[in-house]
Amino acid sequence: MPLDYATALALTAGLQVSCGALLHRAAAAPPGAARAPAVLIAVAASVLIPLMFDRSTAYTSIGMISFLTAWLASFKALAFGANRGPLAAQTWSLPQFVTLYALPIVPTDPHRQQLLRSRSSNGAFPGSSSGASLSGRDTTNGSKGGNGTSGSGSGSGMVTSSLVGRWVVKFVLLAAVVFGLVAEPPQLLKDILYVLGMYALLGVVMDGPASLGLSLLGLTLEPHFRPPWESKSISQFWGYQWNQAASNSLRTTIYEPLMEARWVRKPKDDSPISTAVAAAAAAASVGKQQLNGNAVPQAAATAHPAPLATAGKERPQHGKQLQLQMAAALCASCLTSAVIHEFIIIYTTGRTTGGYWFVFFVIQGPLILAERWALRFLRSNFGIQLPTLVRIAYTLTILLFLGHHLFFVPAERMGLCQNFAAAMRHFFAALVGLEPQPLPPVHWG
Repeated sequence: MPLDYATALALTAGLQVSCGALLHRAAAAPPGAARAPAVLIAVAASVLIPLMFDRSTAYTSIGMISFLTAWLASFKALAFGANRGPLAAQTWSLPQFVTLYALPIVPTDPHRQQLLRSRSSNGAFPGSSSGASLSGRDTTNGSKGGNGTSGSGSGSGMVTSSLVGRWVVKFVLLAAVVFGLVAEPPQLLKDILYVLGMYALLGVVMDGPASLGLSLLGLTLEPHFRPPWESKSISQFWGYQWNQAASNSLRTTIYEPLMEARWVRKPKDDSPISTAVAAAAAAASVGKQQLNGNAVPQAAATAHPAPLATAGKERPQHGKQLQLQMAAALCASCLTSAVIHEFIIIYTTGRTTGGYWFVFFVIQGPLILAERWALRFLRSNFGIQLPTLVRIAYTLTILLFLGHHLFFVPAERMGLCQNFAAAMRHFFAALVGLEPQPLPPVHWG
């Protein structure tokens, strides 16, 4: 039975803080079974939180809260139990730990940034060397203290202002999108507006908490989004440009454990296989094994070649095995994403998309593998390197085509796009004091 909105919102905040504190206390226990009770309590609370809201009136809140709790928070808890992810990255203070658990933010991983830079410096990943984080500083120079605070208060102030500026821009963009949809534009323009609306909405939800985490706690954070229209490949779009909080959750709980063939990572694990996995994951985030058309398996193999092949004649066999392992981990990550997205729709509407969203996200794995093969084939057999503009064009064309048929059209049939846009227009009208008429309850079934 749903609760009234204010009560549900207060309980959500209380449960998130309480679960974060419980997990922080469990950090003293060794990873694995000893942390399991706290992890299970946090995951159960995260999964149940969206059910407290009334989907006929609070559907926009349910969509966001299910993303923040049932997906991000629960995956952070699961990763923490296995000594993975941002919560286990270092020793955090209680306020920092709870903030990282409850909010959609990801701290910068200096080791991962260093791997990205080293791969770029030797030519493995040209164009992917950006070590930029939301700190405005180089995160690989050891400037962070043991408690996770940044080395310079002035840097945090500068970045907080930058984040607030981004938040305002995305807030305005979201308003422009939802009011622009009233004109019923042509379908292609409507799909582009949907993408921009998602980009703006997620940015509004994420940049605000990020500025809070930076200004109050001195955290150094990864960017949530990089411009999606700069994506030079499908893998770069998903693994580097779009929604890094979600990408990180899949990388730490699905991709890396499958690559390492174990769930619990030992403390201070710097084994060769973990280093190789980290090199691959750093360049691909959730296993999207190619940032700019360059295959990651070879780069991963060169990070620590010894465990992957002990003799020259064995190297091709081990390289092929690694590629198959990475392909399986990638597809498993996409499968997990597909299931989660369908569950978010169930939370929001009580219905599924009929499997369309599931298919959309599942096929991203095979699509990325096919893309990688095609680019390597052109490069190795014909010496063809596609121009950047061509790659951006085909990437966006493929994603918009699939998004239209498998993501946006099913959402429109359910009334999801229309009702979300109407709710946001109602919010903006109320924000400027227009006192709009109350929205009628939505009956999704």
